Amino acid sequence: MDYAPIPISSNITTWFLLAVFIFVGLSGFIGNLLTVMVIHRNPSFHSQTNYFLASLAISDLLLILVGVPFDVFFLWKSRFITSPFNGFCEITSTFISWFTFNSILTIVSLTWERLVAICYPFSLKPFFHRDAVIWLIIIIWFISFFPSLFIGLQFKLVIQDFCGHTHVNSNGLGSKCDFVGWSGNYGSGENYTFEVMLFFTFVLPVLFVIYCYIRILRTLNEATFNSFHLNAGSSIVRKHTSSSHTNSTLLNAITEENFPSTSNNSTNTTAGNNSDLNARDSFTRSSLRSQRAHKTVMKMLIMIAALFFVCYLPYHLERLIVKYSAKGCTEPQMCLWLYHGTGLLQYISAALNPIIYNVMSRRFRREFKLLCYRIVKKENVIKNRADNNNHLKMTPMNRLL
Repeated sequence: MDYAPIPISSNITTWFLLAVFIFVGLSGFIGNLLTVMVIHRNPSFHSQTNYFLASLAISDLLLILVGVPFDVFFLWKSRFITSPFNGFCEITSTFISWFTFNSILTIVSLTWERLVAICYPFSLKPFFHRDAVIWLIIIIWFISFFPSLFIGLQFKLVIQDFCGHTHVNSNGLGSKCDFVGWSGNYGSGENYTFEVMLFFTFVLPVLFVIYCYIRILRTLNEATFNSFHLNAGSSIVRKHTSSSHTNSTLLNAITEENFPSTSNNSTNTTAGNNSDLNARDSFTRSSLRSQRAHKTVMKMLIMIAALFFVCYLPYHLERLIVKYSAKGCTEPQMCLWLYHGTGLLQYISAALNPIIYNVMSRRFRREFKLLCYRIVKKENVIKNRADNNNHLKMTPMNRLL
């Protein structure tokens, strides 16, 4: 996101943006916190996929916890932006970049885990057992910190808005926090740090995720096609067997008197065929249910990945505009809306993930409702106890004592 927004002249616009930032921040914080609690409290949710979703929820929660107050603070301060302490700009930028990069790597790892589970279930699936996934998540958090630090240290307090030239300002008064590069001449076109990071942290992950989901969907469609034809074949064989069984019953009635052993063998053969068909039908139905479950999960994960990358695309475009078209910015108010809008989209992405879980998953929706019910019920019990204690303190006997 862009750090420390530029103050907007209109009070109405400022208060509107403040309200939107606060609403999105509170919604995202509560939703992601409940997501983590649901996964943590329910052993049935302790799967590899849900571990990744819990890590993503923690990352989104921390992004909102750090980023939204940061934006709200600088919006509220209006024209006079002061740094609370030395290094505030660099530290905050590092943390926000850390949570963003961690979310990207988590989505990439989650996509890779689904590819292995569906396309290579026997050869590579053992490498994604629960302990391995937990360690992978820890490694992702550790690795994502270093490029974040590299980027965060290149944010400095500057003067002038992003439509003009920026100059590093060390006094921290009347400044904003912006990306300037190591040499402080980001807008000159000589620093390509942002372009390099854009490729490795956005373009490359997008291409990888698209490739993986194409492979996954193709595999699921082929499996569904094969299961459908297997099921159709079983139905035809079952009808043929049923007809044969009727004819065989009539024949047995005629020959049972003279050839009892032959009749018994025929009956046993028919029973064995029916048993095999029942087992095959059961396996086919189970396979179809498993494929439908995989497709439901895949739809949810595709929506999460698409939402993330779509919401972050405007930020990267805005940064490129800052660098290559700053002199052509003739509408400051439009530029300011673009500035704040790109930052807000990142919080919207984080806030919408819990909603996607509830819409796409009945289990998540049920557990969310149960958790909210327990929290509300617990609050009511605590409130009733407090009211009872206050009532006891105010009785005449208690006053005499």
